[in-house]
Order: sequence, then structure tokens, then C-alpha cells
Amino acid sequence: MSQHNEIIKLLRRNKVRGVANHRFVSELRVLDYTARISELRQDGYNIQAVRQKLPNGRSTNVYHYF
Repeated sequence: MSQHNEIIKLLRRNKVRGVANHRFVSELRVLDYTARISELRQDGYNIQAVRQKLPNGRSTNVYHYF
């Protein structure tokens, strides 16, 4: 199955809580997930990314994709 299909399946299974960016690498072995998500957006998928913040308001490098 293509990386696009695997990403879509993972996003659909996790609609409510989203998918943390590191899961694309650890679970799907998609190293260039930002490029694959960009391609999916160009194909018409509405994929949003929300940056995770710490309780003190500082940003992290973790994004959740919906």
C-alpha cells in the first residue's frame, strides 16, 4: 500500500485525538511525512496541523495532524 494510503488510514483511525508527527515515522516508516502530507493536501485532503504546547506556553516540536 502506498504511503499516502497508509497516512490517510492512520488519520482516519485517529480523527478525534489526531496523529503526532513522530507516529508517521515510528509506525509507518514514512521519513518524509511532511512531503506526503503536502501532496495529500494538493490532492484535496483537508489536513490540519496543530503544534503542541507545554503547560508554561512554550512550543514543542510535536505537531498533531487532523
